[in-house]
Amino acid sequence: MVRRISNQEVAIILSLDDSEEEDALSVVTYVPKDCDLDRDTLDELLNVTTFLTSFLHLAERNQTLRKQVMEYRNALLDMEHLEDMDFIEEEEGLPPVDVKTTNGKVIRLDAWTKTKGNA
Repeated sequence: MVRRISNQEVAIILSLDDSEEEDALSVVTYVPKDCDLDRDTLDELLNVTTFLTSFLHLAERNQTLRKQVMEYRNALLDMEHLEDMDFIEEEEGLPPVDVKTTNGKVIRLDAWTKTKGNA
């Protein structure tokens, strides 16, 4: 996939740099030669990109920080997965659930199961 960077954008380009150590991350901030962003906007974008590239550099060397961020990322991905599941429930209804009663009988509950009481 090819993505052209417009003269209104700044990019961070990530790649593996095999010239140093195995799987070393190469991080480059790219500003097009014909960039026509006003100075304040460009400064703000460069501030964000240098923050992110500095963070990547620090996280690469700090195992505790890397673990903390990965746990946070995984939690966010789980939340996104749950949001996706909520969408699926809205579109398709709740998935069926098998419940084992105290006498050992297995009952399948789904959106159309009739129950008595406050179930």
